[in-house]
Amino acid sequence: MVESKRPAPPSRGVVDGIRIVDFSQFAAGPWCTSFLGDLGADVIKIERPGRGDPSRAFDTLFGPGNSSYFAGMNRNKRSIALDLSSDAGKGVARKLLSTADIVIENFRPGVMDKLGLGYDMLHREFPRLIYCAISAYGESGPYVRKPGMDGVVQAMGGVMGHTGEPGGTPTRIGVPIADFTAAFLSLSAISLALYDREHTGQGQKVSIALLDGQLALFANHMPGFAVTGKPDQPAGTAHPQIEPSRVYRTQNGHMVVTCFTQEFWQRFARTIELPELIADERFRDNPARVKNRTVLTELVEAKLVKRPTTEWIDILERNDVPCTQVNMLRDLATNPQVLLNKMIVDAPHPTAGTVKVIGNPLKFSNAEARIRSGAPELGAQSIEILKECGYADAEVQALVDGGVVALPAQTSE
Repeated sequence: MVESKRPAPPSRGVVDGIRIVDFSQFAAGPWCTSFLGDLGADVIKIERPGRGDPSRAFDTLFGPGNSSYFAGMNRNKRSIALDLSSDAGKGVARKLLSTADIVIENFRPGVMDKLGLGYDMLHREFPRLIYCAISAYGESGPYVRKPGMDGVVQAMGGVMGHTGEPGGTPTRIGVPIADFTAAFLSLSAISLALYDREHTGQGQKVSIALLDGQLALFANHMPGFAVTGKPDQPAGTAHPQIEPSRVYRTQNGHMVVTCFTQEFWQRFARTIELPELIADERFRDNPARVKNRTVLTELVEAKLVKRPTTEWIDILERNDVPCTQVNMLRDLATNPQVLLNKMIVDAPHPTAGTVKVIGNPLKFSNAEARIRSGAPELGAQSIEILKECGYADAEVQALVDGGVVALPAQTSE
């Protein structure tokens, strides 16, 4: 029998027709709006003439003003270089906002109010507008004026203090987890606000704090900590509440094994030819294994170091034990599951031709995430955006001549 081919997903997004005015910079806001752009939203990125989003200057891999950092988080957007310090620039911004469904910003609290573009003012004028504000610590309180970046918030929010080896130096997670958690939370909050607007006809403000996102990662830790005071230190590669769930040494490297159920634990012990551990009172259940994790790890690793990683993974996978090698980006770039899931893909780029970017993890049966354009050059779409807003040619030229709007040739430092 000939196997039928699965139909290709439709060439539509779930937020086609939604317009976003994006004042955000660095990581949290831009990654959120890139996801929405993938899914059909028209994202207009407002940037400062001259330098734009500061992350453009983090490296010069794709030329000045086109860093690899920026390329990774700003696809499917159009850029207008707009001077918001001028009344004319604020006027352009307000005209753009009059056409928008969503506005997103991650300035320190109060900055948008000073520009006359804060939520209260915009909500009165554009009641259907959804306003997403991302901050480091929240919109009020003792830390409201403190600067906050990913590494600072990882430390303040407890994640860094619980990462690394016991007794060692606190360790930053290797990706900007505070920024990206905030991006995902912002995406969820905006989606829910859009849903609510369908019922009420009204937009609203959604507020996301990087600090809150880091605390949200401790959902499984807090109840036990409140009773026992633990975990109160890093657990290294181990899970503080589950054993075995850690990195193990093998003959030629490392691998991870995670046994969250008694069945997985028993299967693991039998597969590595240590069935006697199952009946050992020290390891009879998860609390006992956590209590005696040091001796258990020694016994298990004494067996695992006798064979190479790939051999153990093959044996364990055939016996349905959760495990994997510890991958680097070079491994993921050729991983068949990653490629099938379209999580490393090509995106067009204005100076580099194409660049590798991370794909969109949101999958739909009746819609498709698409990369229509790569990260824009600063101000590349300034004129077309102004004309879409109804500005005549002479008005556009006056804005350019007055330095209110900059074109790409005028934005290089």
